[in-house]
Amino acid sequence: MVWSPPKKVVYLSAAATCASLACLMKDYTGGRRYEGSHRIDKKVVIITGSNTGIGKETAFELAKRGAHVVMACRDARKCEVARQDIVLRTKNKYVYCRICDLASQESIIQFAERFKSGTGVTVNAVHPGIVDTEIVRHMSFFNSTLSAIFLKPFIWMFIKSPGQGARTTVYMALEESLKDVSGKYFK
Repeated sequence: MVWSPPKKVVYLSAAATCASLACLMKDYTGGRRYEGSHRIDKKVVIITGSNTGIGKETAFELAKRGAHVVMACRDARKCEVARQDIVLRTKNKYVYCRICDLASQESIIQFAERFKSGTGVTVNAVHPGIVDTEIVRHMSFFNSTLSAIFLKPFIWMFIKSPGQGARTTVYMALEESLKDVSGKYFK
């Protein structure tokens, strides 16, 4: 006599297995978290767009490791809300808001004038991959019902969370072997 499980149990088990595999795939494709214990106490770090998404996650991780974080944002109110959150979570009072609208050359120049006397400045470009941030708020297709039903469930496991998207940036800022690297592109 062979035990035959009810069909509902088989289907539920298959669905749970598929959901679990999707979660594991999403975690794996998100990249590895920086595991070093390196601190960057008193190092000044400027992060653009740091009131949400990847920028906010990067600001949080670097503030947690002792950096003096300058949050360069277009919206002062949103920046201040994010700054307060980061300060409370990291207990690092050296997190500052500064206005910088990257859509305005004048704003960029004014912002850069405040920091150009610095020495030991390194600048690198980082591509985090496809990340689920607020940038899609301006893309009507991704906010449509059609997209929510047919597209998002299938691509969800391949899209990084803001925390996963910040991993490359955090690695670049903390890895000792890269401290003198400048003018490079990383993905």
